[in-house]
Amino acid sequence: MVYKSTKHNIKNGRYGHSRNWHENTATALKEWAMKPDSLEFAEFFTSIDIPESTFYDAVRDNDYMKAAHSFAKNRIGVNRHKIAVANKLNVNSVIAYPLPQYLKSWRDEDERRASLKQSDENNKSKVIIIDSLESK
Repeated sequence: MVYKSTKHNIKNGRYGHSRNWHENTATALKEWAMKPDSLEFAEFFTSIDIPESTFYDAVRDNDYMKAAHSFAKNRIGVNRHKIAVANKLNVNSVIAYPLPQYLKSWRDEDERRASLKQSDENNKSKVIIIDSLESK
């Protein structure tokens, strides 16, 4: 189900969209996110013919859109994870690289690896070589 963006007069909302527009768009977003090939939000908002800024303004300011965006973000993460697993978890792949943005478990793992790397760098021994004056 795809809903076209329709402008109503300004009294219906900050962007000229009615409450029904937000509810219908949120429902369409959740339906879109359930498709296994849903990987990018840009695909959704271009399919319903709304600008990116309007989409993210609505997400920021409307509870229906905020909840739908959160749901869709998790679903995109799941879809990307499945593709990454199918590609044998190639962490350099375009699909796997942004997973921490979508799934908390990947974000937590990213943070854990970063802290281990930082800890490892802090624990490295420094070797200082001083020429002996006696050998000269």
